[in-house]
Amino acid sequence: MHAIAPHCGWSTPELFEIWEGRAIVYGQQKSGDDPGLCIAIEVGPGERVVMPPTWAHYVVNAAPNSVLVFGAWCDRQYGFDYVQMRAHHGLAWFPRMADDGEIGWEANPTYLSSKLEQRKARSHPELGLSATMPIYEQFRHNPDSVQWVSDPARLAELWARFKP
Repeated sequence: MHAIAPHCGWSTPELFEIWEGRAIVYGQQKSGDDPGLCIAIEVGPGERVVMPPTWAHYVVNAAPNSVLVFGAWCDRQYGFDYVQMRAHHGLAWFPRMADDGEIGWEANPTYLSSKLEQRKARSHPELGLSATMPIYEQFRHNPDSVQWVSDPARLAELWARFKP
């Protein structure tokens, strides 16, 4: 998860946009013994995933025989808080590539039991993101439209119930 950014006092969100290849963006609501909600999101070119503040997460190449290229929008003062993840030897779920090229999942036994929700990427109209315009293009036309990345307090009420 992201550490608290000094300028805003928040663990900031992160916005991922896939440019080439296929990815899985995994996130879990908490990094303590109980990981809370765990989600693995399959993402393709032009699709996005937003990890809300305080969520532990990672990105994995879903097609290891091809190139994965993506952009990650995050606050420039962000840092990492890996204390809980190191104590648990990783996050609550590990991806495993099967012989048929499909990704399976293995629970990390150092966490309390949890369920893993697997799904495709979704649009994020509640964040003001265009469903069709690339993030850099959206920023160029309206810089304020993505300022919640570095100033998550703008959407404080939304983050409490936000699901990636």
